[in-house]
Amino acid sequence: VLQESGANPKQLKLEITESLIMDNLDDTIAKMYAIKQLGVGFSIDDFGTGYSSLSYLQRMPLDELKIDQNFVCDLVDDSQDTAIIRIILALGKSLGLTVIAEGVETEVQWNYLNKYGCSVFQGFLFGKPMSLAEFESHGVSNIHRGMYRLAEESTQRFENAREKTARFIGVPDASCIAFTKGTTESINTVAFGFLRHQLKAGDEVIISAMEHHANLIPWQQVCKEKQAVLKIIPVNESGELEMSRLSALFSSKTRLLAITHVSNTLGTINPIEEIIQQAHANHVPVLVDAAQSIAHYRINVQKLNADFVAFSAHKMFGPFGVGVLYVHPKHHESMHPLSFGGGAIRHVSFKETTWLDYPYNLEAGTQNISGVVGLSAALDFTEAISINSLEPQLQILRIRLEDGIRQEQGYRIIGEASKKSPIVSLVHNSIHPHDIATFLATKNIAVRAGHHCTQPLLDQLGIPATVRISFTVYNTEEDVDRILEALREVKSFWR
Repeated sequence: VLQESGANPKQLKLEITESLIMDNLDDTIAKMYAIKQLGVGFSIDDFGTGYSSLSYLQRMPLDELKIDQNFVCDLVDDSQDTAIIRIILALGKSLGLTVIAEGVETEVQWNYLNKYGCSVFQGFLFGKPMSLAEFESHGVSNIHRGMYRLAEESTQRFENAREKTARFIGVPDASCIAFTKGTTESINTVAFGFLRHQLKAGDEVIISAMEHHANLIPWQQVCKEKQAVLKIIPVNESGELEMSRLSALFSSKTRLLAITHVSNTLGTINPIEEIIQQAHANHVPVLVDAAQSIAHYRINVQKLNADFVAFSAHKMFGPFGVGVLYVHPKHHESMHPLSFGGGAIRHVSFKETTWLDYPYNLEAGTQNISGVVGLSAALDFTEAISINSLEPQLQILRIRLEDGIRQEQGYRIIGEASKKSPIVSLVHNSIHPHDIATFLATKNIAVRAGHHCTQPLLDQLGIPATVRISFTVYNTEEDVDRILEALREVKSFWR
């Protein structure tokens, strides 16, 4: 995993529990030493809640002990918890281990722990979750600059959001995450901050025919500038990629492949794993546009082994104007800034400027701090609702709607892929999509109508626009029935 991800092992701590250790003590210790040789550290989580023995603690290559938050919670009022904490602190000191107190929420807890030698803490006292309105009213300050409390708290919340975003997409190293204005800027950053510096005349870039303009125009423009060739993966009548044509598109001059995970117009779920495997077999890096999939499917970037991943906060219940760019560690040194200014520099003279390492070299100027804090809250919400567990219900809604549409004369579904997200695009043979959407709006049914920033795709399909209906966590079967009734009514209205 370390070799594939490129993660720095010295920045990793593997948290284990006492119960895990005791299942097979000798084998576990042997594996721990092997991993330790790679540079990875070890921490025992929730220490004190399992079977604790000095004999096994002395044998293991540990770096940290974590005091379980249940002990910290009642340390002021419970003498037993207080005694246990003092013993753990003394034990850690005698064994040369760092002791981390979890769940520190009050100044009283912090003062007590600090008094008895604990110097590392985790908990809401250092970065309590707050609403966007609360942050902007009471907690806002610029980041990475001030030495005062508000500045330090803002910086901590901003960087906590970076770490939370990394965990959400299965990335162990938060330095792989840069914040942008949205998916569009993330993709442009890769096109002009990465690819532009290595693209030459005659080189090639591969995209698909179903790409959103945001994942088409940047590659088109950088190819025009460098006199490179833009190649297209075709889409069949069902709205699926013609995967049999992909291998022939690769050549020794292919420099990058950019692909959407889920089509925003057709709802098609593309075989991302297979595409990445084919690309990497040809030594071609891959950018995944995850804007449409991030709120529906739990993406593990490490398992995908993608080189770049882009998505937006507003697609997953977060604020507008915030995007995420994941860059694999092996490409960090090849990422060049597109925006220049303070906050991204290492040293400036009148003749020359040097930049901070990625991701900070891309985050010049004052960032959308409130938006990033809002993204953090959106991640909490998305975690809480367990998006993967909700997807089967959303598929039921999609299928119910599609079955109903097929029974209505004059309507046609655009996009009949075998694997689809909860998106349905449709047209009528005599009513323009804009008229359908306007009528549905009078029924308080919000849909999109137009080319959905996929004009080349719709040109290929021979249609100017579609009505697009999308389902998410708050939709019900009653919503589907209301849509079908309104679609019947619109036919009568325009008869």
